[in-house]
Amino acid sequence: MPPSNAGYYEAAYAVAAIVYAVYAVTLWRRRARVRAALRRAEGAGASGNPAPLS
Repeated sequence: MPPSNAGYYEAAYAVAAIVYAVYAVTLWRRRARVRAALRRAEGAGASGNPAPLS
């Protein structure tokens, strides 16, 4: 009789789903920060004073 590993598979898929979800959130937040920095840089470029990107 083979051992039942279904619990391990379900746990592994749950952990993988959480990892992917956290990664997607970090990409979304990074995209928002980069877009905000680009808007600041474009606005400062028009006035002749460059804005810091950090």
